[in-house]
Amino acid sequence: MSLDGTRRLAAKVVTGCALAIVSGAVLGVLLIRGDHKKRVAEPASRAVASALVPVVRQSGEAPSGGATTKQVGTKPEAPRPVSLSQFVEQNQKLFGVLGVFTGVSVFVGQLRLHWFAYGLSFVFTLLVLILWIELWGKFPSGSGGWRITVFEDLLSLAVLGLVAYLFIDYRDIWHQYLALAILCLVFSVIMGVVSWAIKRYAVFNRLFRALPNQRVILRYLVATSIGLAAFYLSFYLAKLIAPVANRVLDDWYKALSQ
Repeated sequence: MSLDGTRRLAAKVVTGCALAIVSGAVLGVLLIRGDHKKRVAEPASRAVASALVPVVRQSGEAPSGGATTKQVGTKPEAPRPVSLSQFVEQNQKLFGVLGVFTGVSVFVGQLRLHWFAYGLSFVFTLLVLILWIELWGKFPSGSGGWRITVFEDLLSLAVLGLVAYLFIDYRDIWHQYLALAILCLVFSVIMGVVSWAIKRYAVFNRLFRALPNQRVILRYLVATSIGLAAFYLSFYLAKLIAPVANRVLDDWYKALSQ
């Protein structure tokens, strides 16, 4: 190879090496600047995101970042069983009113005016039954000890016995008003079911193609017709049920009296 060819080859090698070094330097600078921008942008984006996303506190967490009453990951404590003494203490007012009404029902039954004493005793016994049912509904479900469970069972038996006594002993009142009580009960059940069905399935609006709060007069007429039909059906059923129920209660009264 001649001298000129050697020089040209050396110049090309030097030029190529220079271009490679410059290109590598430029590429390195670009990569370094890009990585630096990425590192700077990440905390900023996290700060913006944390500012936009609302903070959901755990139950028991202090609003100002103070000490919390519930640590994350801990299981909630199981409810302690309610003892009989705690239940009586929590419902002592109801127990007190129940005792007063029971004493009054026994006291008024001894009055000289028999018919007056009989009616008052019936009313107070009915109030006692309502209070017993209210107390019955306050028992803890599945979280009480064996004493409170036994007490609940005995209370249930006492309530059933009071219901039987209310229907059996006050025979003169039930002979006169049992049909009325059955009529009111059947009428309430029928109207409750019909009203629920009409509201649930929008029967009136679909049947008469009406929007809500339209055709008010027609709604009143339909409601009155349904009420009269329910009353007639209740009256008919009360006439059928009351005599049979009175005969059964009379037989029970005679059997218990003997």
